[in-house]
Amino acid sequence: MSDLTAIANLSILLVEPSDVQQKLIIKSLTQCGVKQVETAATQLQALTMLEKYQPDLVISSMYFADGTADTLLQQIRSTPRTEHQAFMLVSSERNKKYLEQLRQSGVLAILPKPFSAEAITRALKATLDIITEEEVELEHFDITLLRVLVVDDSRFARKHIIRVLAGMGIPAPVEAEDGKQAIEQLNSQSFDLIVTDYNMPEMD
Repeated sequence: MSDLTAIANLSILLVEPSDVQQKLIIKSLTQCGVKQVETAATQLQALTMLEKYQPDLVISSMYFADGTADTLLQQIRSTPRTEHQAFMLVSSERNKKYLEQLRQSGVLAILPKPFSAEAITRALKATLDIITEEEVELEHFDITLLRVLVVDDSRFARKHIIRVLAGMGIPAPVEAEDGKQAIEQLNSQSFDLIVTDYNMPEMD
């Protein structure tokens, strides 16, 4: 399946309090080929919709009348049905500490405002790499015997990776929260595959 076809098949929930911004973002998504976009203006509306409808991706603004992207994401992550929901942030927020906190909660992409159609297309393609469980060619391995190490300081990111691996038939991997823990695991046993984040505390 091509990227354009995959993007056209995406179902998206856009959470944005401004009617003007909603229209601008939907216009950009349409230019990218997206055809299915539902909208919500508040955190409550978004959570109510997610009880009945699970989109491929939630695209959210940073602030609403009744909350923030952070509080919305925490609600999503605390509900078993939606805990693995793919989530993208569109915001002019520049506070690096706050943005990093959101990344650690499992935000797949953070797109600054204003943005171009090209920028959101790149973000959607990057998101597709994560939310689409592509087949992995492991012809030289019995997948059920693969020994995998997952290294990421975000618990939510590790859970998502483990879910994707489980969907491929790969058994529960060993987990490490940073490079230091990963080295300790590597010193005690061998692995066929290591899936790792790049920037982590203690050791990258």
